[in-house]
Amino acid sequence: MPRNVKPKNAARNEVAYTNYRQYWGLIPKHLANRSYVEVITSVEKIILARLWTFLNELTPHNTGDMSYHDSTFKGLIKLWKKYEPLPIKDKRFDDLQQAVEKWREKRNRGAHAGLKRVQGQKLLAFDELQEKNKAAAEEGILIAKSVQNWLDRVKYRAEKKEGKSLTNPRHK
Repeated sequence: MPRNVKPKNAARNEVAYTNYRQYWGLIPKHLANRSYVEVITSVEKIILARLWTFLNELTPHNTGDMSYHDSTFKGLIKLWKKYEPLPIKDKRFDDLQQAVEKWREKRNRGAHAGLKRVQGQKLLAFDELQEKNKAAAEEGILIAKSVQNWLDRVKYRAEKKEGKSLTNPRHK
């Protein structure tokens, strides 16, 4: 799991923080059980939580007034790009936002490829679907770590600029 960082308002966000930690904790168990769809689901929730944290704590965006469309995975990525328009680079990705968007699409294809027929595409056999989901799960873990690391850097810069801690309530 990435660095242990508690949210800005730890009392209010304790449930969210606990859930976030539990999702990271479940990933190795799901991998060991070859439950790749569960890994993908956990990774998605981790990424969504990080994007929500960014929008709530580090932008003027009022997430309480968001439409349903904006609160979807695709909508949150769009808002993320609005507030961070330049490509985010790290040691794994040249454009983290684009990597998240491509992974979201891969996740959608993997989640539905065995059950839903898209015109011009065949349904995948279970073993083939498992391999695709395994690859998406492994890539998603790396992406989630990169999103977390990016958010940590953004929070650190904001804290340094404001002279207070966003992650530690005692330093406000």
